[in-house]
Amino acid sequence: TARRHGPVFTYYMTRSRLIFAQRNLEGFQRVLSILFTRYVASFKHLIVNLMQGRLDSASAILRANRDFIRMKREDKI
Repeated sequence: TARRHGPVFTYYMTRSRLIFAQRNLEGFQRVLSILFTRYVASFKHLIVNLMQGRLDSASAILRANRDFIRMKREDKI
């Protein structure tokens, strides 16, 4: 199991939110959800983690967003 605010937990929660929106929402709702998650929520969590000195969790947020884009390009979602 992963610690609640550890990098593994952060990575999978961020990526899972994006995958959920991609698979289960349609149209404008899908686009809005993905944009919000990537550019508002992820940015906010990134700033909070950096301010708290949790560089590993901040890095996990960036990796989760990167991996979501890679999965989408490869059509694995």
